[in-house]
Formats: sequence, structure tokens, C-alpha cells
Amino acid sequence: MCYECGCEAEAVIQSLMDDHVAIAARIRRIRDAMSAPCPDAVSRLTADLADTLAHHGATEEAGLFVELRRCGQAADLVARLSHECVRLVTGLSDPAVVTQSDRFLTLLADVVGYAQVEDDELYPLALQYLPNGYWGPIENVHQLMLTA
Repeated sequence: MCYECGCEAEAVIQSLMDDHVAIAARIRRIRDAMSAPCPDAVSRLTADLADTLAHHGATEEAGLFVELRRCGQAADLVARLSHECVRLVTGLSDPAVVTQSDRFLTLLADVVGYAQVEDDELYPLALQYLPNGYWGPIENVHQLMLTA
């Protein structure tokens, strides 16, 4: 997680970065369950990871991504991350994925990479491109999504 540009000072971004920390913790628990081996735990934890990532993506789609699209900035990056989140959630939501070792490990690594791109590229760009007036509506949407 990057703390170089100061984007975590924006509450919405800090919350989204906190999601990434929670996602990484879930991945560690999945890896621990895989080495145990505990197939039922791996399946349960993977479903939880898919739900967490889906909620994270929906929160970004409803707030941050809307405002970035509206101001015409980072459109390619937003489109790529939006598509990637859907791909990852779809893959993790497939109950058979936990039995496909190579595919499953690739998906887990891709989730980590997805979060890294958001932390290192998207959030600093959002802070740079979105004027202060954009953050109130994003915060309102973010708060609504937290209670959903």
C-alpha cells in the first residue's frame, strides 16, 4: 500500500484502501486453509472474498468511478479496473475454482495486483483530478454503500 502521495488523507480513499487490507487478510486466510488442507474452509473463505471484492467494486462504481468518468479523467484506467473487478468476482464466485489449483492461485494473485494498481495508480490520480467539490457526493455514496 502506498502512502507517498497522501491520498489516504481523503476519507473515501482511506476506506477503499482499508478494503484492500481486509482483502489481503482474507487471501492469507485462504492460503492458510489451503495448506492445512481444509477444502470446506477454502470454499467458504473464497465466497467471502468474492462478496467483499464485489462490494468494494460496487462502492467504487457508485461513487469514485462515476465522478472520474464525469470529469473525463482516467477513463481507460477506470474501465480496465471495472472490467477486472467483474472478472475477478466472477472467477472467485465459481465454486469449482477452488479445485482448479493453477487458475485459483492466478485469481488470488490477480486480486492482489488489482488492489495494488488501485492503491498506486487510481487513488493518486483521483486525488489529483477530482476537485474538492467532488468528494462530498462520493463520500455520501460511500457511506450509503457501507450500510448496504
